[in-house]
Amino acid sequence: MGLFKPAWMSKDREKAMKALEKVTNQEELLRIFRNAEYEVSRAALNRMTDQSILADIAINDDNAYWQAIQKITDQSLLIRIIKNTNSSKSQEATKKITDPYVLADIAKSHSYEYTRAEAVEKLTDQSILEDIAKNDKDEAVRRRAIVKLLNQDVLAYVVTNDNDPVTRRLAISNISLTDQKMLAFVAINDVSYEVLKVAVAKLTDQNVLADVAKSNSTKYRAKYADSCNRYDSEARNHQDGHIADVRWDAVNKLANQEMLADVAQNAADESVREAAQKRIS
Repeated sequence: MGLFKPAWMSKDREKAMKALEKVTNQEELLRIFRNAEYEVSRAALNRMTDQSILADIAINDDNAYWQAIQKITDQSLLIRIIKNTNSSKSQEATKKITDPYVLADIAKSHSYEYTRAEAVEKLTDQSILEDIAKNDKDEAVRRRAIVKLLNQDVLAYVVTNDNDPVTRRLAISNISLTDQKMLAFVAINDVSYEVLKVAVAKLTDQNVLADVAKSNSTKYRAKYADSCNRYDSEARNHQDGHIADVRWDAVNKLANQEMLADVAQNAADESVREAAQKRIS
């Protein structure tokens, strides 16, 4: 840079910032961004308006990409960033995409799962969401689609076919899934305590509730700490946690006195029999 350093390279921060304020040339701002001290460099980036330069920074700079993306409005350049990156860069750029067709393409074909998930978050087309919920290879993406589904048949497909219990729990928790036959099927056949708990909570069929209450399957039981939300720190720290039992939930939902009497006499678990007996009037 010759014998004389430009003023924006001064160690005096105030002097460097004052010099920067006079610069409007985009190439010069890029030079300052690349060579100045951190604060001056980021201030130079904040003064940039050239969309192509900002896109190049977003693609090539692992530290300043977020700031650069926030300043980009050109949709074609955002798409370029998404196509040329496979990380939080593409994910952040996807947040600014507005075209539903572009979002659908990203959701179905981008290699980075969290970029696909970000696109799904912005989609409303049910047919695309249904396809993703059933077929995406990553749970994080399927889960984003499942919470937006409206079709009971697709939710039922997920509940009965997805290998991930958290994904199945999200599907059965979806307010659009109300079919009692499907809830009954899940309550009897699923192997995940968390899925079973949601199924029983949504059940109104007294016969199925009675069958659950009388069951001798250990799948209906779980340590309290393990059955709570994974982010519940109090539950995680409760080392001994008492036993939680979906069969108790089923008993509490029974209104038919004859069925309660049947459970009180025939339930496999003594504590369930006792719970049923207490509800007999």
